Amino acid sequence: MPDPGLGHRRHRAGRQGGLLQPGRRAGQLAVHGAVQQQHRHAPPPGGDYGYLYSLPSGTLLSQYNSAGGANTSGHGSTGLWKAWLPGLGSSVEVGDVQVTAVDAAQGARCKVATWYPGSTGQTFLVACFDSTNTPYDTAWTLSYSVKRAVHGPAFPPKSFGYLWYNGTVPAGTNFNSVGGTNTLSTGVPSAVLMPGVAVPSDHAQVTAYGSGPGWCQLALPWTRSSGTVKLAPLCFNPGGSPVVAPFLLAYTSAF
Repeated sequence: MPDPGLGHRRHRAGRQGGLLQPGRRAGQLAVHGAVQQQHRHAPPPGGDYGYLYSLPSGTLLSQYNSAGGANTSGHGSTGLWKAWLPGLGSSVEVGDVQVTAVDAAQGARCKVATWYPGSTGQTFLVACFDSTNTPYDTAWTLSYSVKRAVHGPAFPPKSFGYLWYNGTVPAGTNFNSVGGTNTLSTGVPSAVLMPGVAVPSDHAQVTAYGSGPGWCQLALPWTRSSGTVKLAPLCFNPGGSPVVAPFLLAYTSAF
């Protein structure tokens, strides 16, 4: 089945995926939120941020690194790249990463295949596919943030959060900027609640994680109630059937 979100791993309000099957709710997990120019200075208040825009060859059109390092992208086999963001993060997974295909010629989608944290920087394997689930060379963007909104600014916003589900919810990869408790109920779709950060205008992104051509998107536009935002990430296997699968989710207000 064609990917209903093909070419757009970042989903905004109004984008609605097909194949919604109200699903089971598994055990609830909770965690507490306790162009191309190099800026050589200490990371801004709020944490680390890195960004890169890579051509299929691995050549960067633009990039930014809050620690002042030079991000790189290296092309491997078809549809596979290694992104290196020096000086950011830690030796264990912390923060959030989002990847988006950029292709005007045909539908494409990208995901984070593997995350290798390190004390000197972060390495991500980026995998991209076409509409037939075949590895495909396309341009793509990647953003990495630690206690920063997904689009990077230190001020504002004050209201944002992120969460990585990889079978469990690693503590360092989940954050709520106002100290609320993010909760996850897995299913098809899953439900993620982030209290205290729902302030319009706002924005959300979801990226699939892991090997293979499966993908993730938002099943529905998010909703807000009493300061809590509810998001519905939905993942698909290569055949187009909804499944519970790993994903990275980010939400931010403009304020």
